[in-house]
Amino acid sequence: MKKVKFFLFILFISTQLLAANAEQDLFSSANENYEAGDFKSAIEQYEELLEEGFQSAELHYNLGNSYFRLNDLGYAVLHLEKAALLAPRNKDIEYNLQVVRSNLPDQIEVISEFFVTRWWKNLQTMFGPRGWGIIGLIFLWAGIAGLVIWFRGSNRQLRKRGFVIGLSLLILSIFPFALGFSASKNIKNSKRAVITIAQIDLKSAPDEDSENILELHAGTSLSILDEIGDWKKIRLSNGEEGWLETAVLEKI
Repeated sequence: MKKVKFFLFILFISTQLLAANAEQDLFSSANENYEAGDFKSAIEQYEELLEEGFQSAELHYNLGNSYFRLNDLGYAVLHLEKAALLAPRNKDIEYNLQVVRSNLPDQIEVISEFFVTRWWKNLQTMFGPRGWGIIGLIFLWAGIAGLVIWFRGSNRQLRKRGFVIGLSLLILSIFPFALGFSASKNIKNSKRAVITIAQIDLKSAPDEDSENILELHAGTSLSILDEIGDWKKIRLSNGEEGWLETAVLEKI
C-alpha cells in the first residue's frame, strides 16, 4: 500500500511539473507572437492560458497590450485593469492603462475618493494580501512571545514589560490582518467592470424601454452597485448612475 501511495504521489508531482512546463512553453510562444506582431495568435494563446487557470499580472498586461494593438479598447482596458489589480504599483501597467484610456471615446471626469478610502486602498496595495498576512503573523507571534514572558518572567519588571508589549502587539496584529483580508477580497471581487461592446445606452431603469441617460462605449470602467435579473446598476467615475445589461460588461 505504501508503494502504491508513493507511486501516486510521484505521478501527481510529475503531472504538475509537466503542466507547469506546458503553460510556460505556451506563454513563451504567445510572447514570441506578440514580439513578431502576430497579435491575434498571441491573444488566442494568452486566452487559452486563462482558460486553463493560469493567472498573473504579466499575462493580463501582455493580453491587454495585444488587444490595444488590434484597437479592441474594451478588452485592452479590462486586462490592463486586471493586471493593475494584481500588481497595483507597477509603473508600466499604470502608464499603458493611461495611454489606452486617453484613446477612449468616453472621457469621463473622475471624482476624487474620500481621503480615508483612498488612504486605506493605498495601504492595501503597499504590501498586498500576502505581505500584510506575513506582517500580521509576525506581530501575532511576537505578541504571544511577550505574553509567555509575562507568564514565565524571572522578575516583576520583565513580566510587566512582557505583558504590555505582548498585549499591544496582539492588538496591533488585527490591523495588518484586516488589510490583508481586505486586499484579498478586493482582488477576488473588486465590484468593478468594463464595457466590452462598441456602444450601449445607459438606462434609467432595468428595462430596455426605459429612458436613455447617455451613450457609453467600449473601455469605460465602472462600479457595480446592484443587480436585478439580467441588469446591473452601475456608477460611473463621475458619480452618474444607471442600468446596463450584464451581457455588455466584463468584471475586473
